[in-house]
Amino acid sequence: MPRTSRLHRYCMLLILLLLVCPTSGVSAGANQVLIGLDTNPPPSEPYSPATLRKWFKIGVDSGMTTVSLSPVWKNVEKTPGQYKLSDEEFQSQLASDFKLPIYLNIRIIDTNNSGVPASYAQWSFADPRMAEKLEGLITALASQLHGDIRWVSVGNEVNDYFSAHQDQIAAYRTLLDRIRPTLRKSFPHAEFTVDFTFAGLAGLHKEFKPITDTVDFYSFTYYPMNPDFTFRNPDAARGDIHKMVEAAGNQKVFFQEIGYASSGQVDSSQEKQARFLKNVFAALREYRSHIIAAHFVWMSDIPLSLVDHFGDYYKLPNSEKFKGFLASLGYFQRDGKPKAAWKVFAQEAPKMAHR
Repeated sequence: MPRTSRLHRYCMLLILLLLVCPTSGVSAGANQVLIGLDTNPPPSEPYSPATLRKWFKIGVDSGMTTVSLSPVWKNVEKTPGQYKLSDEEFQSQLASDFKLPIYLNIRIIDTNNSGVPASYAQWSFADPRMAEKLEGLITALASQLHGDIRWVSVGNEVNDYFSAHQDQIAAYRTLLDRIRPTLRKSFPHAEFTVDFTFAGLAGLHKEFKPITDTVDFYSFTYYPMNPDFTFRNPDAARGDIHKMVEAAGNQKVFFQEIGYASSGQVDSSQEKQARFLKNVFAALREYRSHIIAAHFVWMSDIPLSLVDHFGDYYKLPNSEKFKGFLASLGYFQRDGKPKAAWKVFAQEAPKMAHR
């Protein structure tokens, strides 16, 4: 009897310790909204592993609790069956080191572009060979990435692409159905989705329904822009987030990207950008029981050379407003000085881990 009593007390103590001292770095509670951030260093600092780790830790210390990875298929598979995943592997290792869960977006569609490698670009999404090749990428990602991959999206902002290629929606659904067993096997603890923009809300349960019928949760990117890339009033954020939560119905929402530029070129300012963040965090608190996470873009303004590259990539090389949008999304300027929005992020993000 004494030995049994001691064993009982030992087991009870062990259970108590596990409850009080969880072993993982981040575990999403019932009312916790995870916060992501692209922790890109400012162009004034060298782009090196040490600098990337430094700014990643600044993000973690400021309230970042999840990480997003977004490989574009054609960028990581230049040669059939050969994958270059060094950047994704490095970021996933950082996530693993800090015990942060990962959202993985496999960009086989990337906004208004096809992300399919040139070798397969002429195939239909419904072609069995397309599923076979994509399964090869999925298997490679599962074997080379580190950490806790908890959410996987197949396609980024797909409504922009399918608005111009509606005849491909049914074929894309066929592809999703074919690869799902491989996704489940490769990422057994993950939920699956396809990412849409805020502008795609109207079609979620209409023309895009064959796709949205397959998702475990809804994923959105949200930049409150007008068609000419100027930004709407930052106070619109709370109502817009309500619309996305409402459109998801009984399913939860992951905000894959949330951003607001600060350039006067797009009718914005640092003050408007900061006010936008305040409104977003207020909405995240209000709807926290419906939201998994929100990932903010970007920590720092990107190099102007990269702005020009994106202008060509998204087929808008001469749009100065588009460039003004991309060039000023960060919360740090190119010289490393913080904008007003950074203070808001650093104050509000840590609060999202608590009720």
